[in-house]
Amino acid sequence: MSNVPLNIPPNLKVTQEQFALLAAAIRDVQLELTATGKLREHLQSFNI
Repeated sequence: MSNVPLNIPPNLKVTQEQFALLAAAIRDVQLELTATGKLREHLQSFNI
């Protein structure tokens, strides 16, 4: 499995319904929906 960067535009806003659909479709990435509707990605570091 290769890593693909997820580039989230800083001005992108989504609804709670859109966020739920996106989070369900991309389970390998931890996403957060802020109170203002902005989408954030949480990067996780792994030790190999």
